[in-house]
Amino acid sequence: MIITRQSSTIAILRHFGGSIRHNSTVPTLSSSRIYCQNLLRKYDYPSYLQTPFLPLSARDAHLAICALNVELALIPQTVVNQNARVMRMQFWKDALESCFQGRPKAEPVSILLAEVLSSGKRLTRSFFQTIVSERVSNVLQESC
Repeated sequence: MIITRQSSTIAILRHFGGSIRHNSTVPTLSSSRIYCQNLLRKYDYPSYLQTPFLPLSARDAHLAICALNVELALIPQTVVNQNARVMRMQFWKDALESCFQGRPKAEPVSILLAEVLSSGKRLTRSFFQTIVSERVSNVLQESC
């Protein structure tokens, strides 16, 4: 079997019966926007309903901030282990810092937030640090 350089991974996977995951790529801006909208629709319906009434220039910021809040709020409900909760919170702290540096993590909320920050919206690190630190303190209080 001759394998070309470009298709070597695909050819090897097909030859040995492996599957190819087409959804394992980095989310696009449009798929990130849809992900955030769906997250709000499911967990923060009032914010989801507000979205069409916001000016177009503010919608992505609204979606990103509310989706981040939902992601942080879901951590205590979805993660049982206290250490894992703290690690997940640290992930979001790191993800926010990456967004401010223009290198978002391959995660839909991060990608949309980085786009908002790069578009010149006047959102500060301290605003997001406050959100995360309040959520962290809530998680730590629940463990006591």
